[in-house]
Amino acid sequence: MKIILDKKEAESFFYDAMCNGLNQLGSYDIQIDYSYKDYKAAKATLVAKTKEVVCYEDVLMQIIRMGKPVYVIDMDGHEHKRTIKLKDIHERVAKTPMRHLLEYVNETGGDAITADAILQTVIYGEIIYG
Repeated sequence: MKIILDKKEAESFFYDAMCNGLNQLGSYDIQIDYSYKDYKAAKATLVAKTKEVVCYEDVLMQIIRMGKPVYVIDMDGHEHKRTIKLKDIHERVAKTPMRHLLEYVNETGGDAITADAILQTVIYGEIIYG
């Protein structure tokens, strides 16, 4: 069985995974990095559009949507710096193990474990931690 997500769904799942699981990446000694200039530009774009306060994950998604790099750095040095691109999100979210995706599709999950599975699949193409 295979789950097929459209681009909007993949982005929504990834965004939700960031909201629920970014802090888990820190336990693997992984950090998110980006250009401060890109962060400021993305945040300004969102604030101008929404006229509201925006959260960190909103800004990260906007950076990615603007085609700017968001990096994932393994501080233990096992992996080189990786870049998360919109194309990665569109192609890889659906490759997350079925049980985790079904929790999102059926809205019965969305916990840190599921979020972590989606994040790792987008970053590495598979789950390598945990």
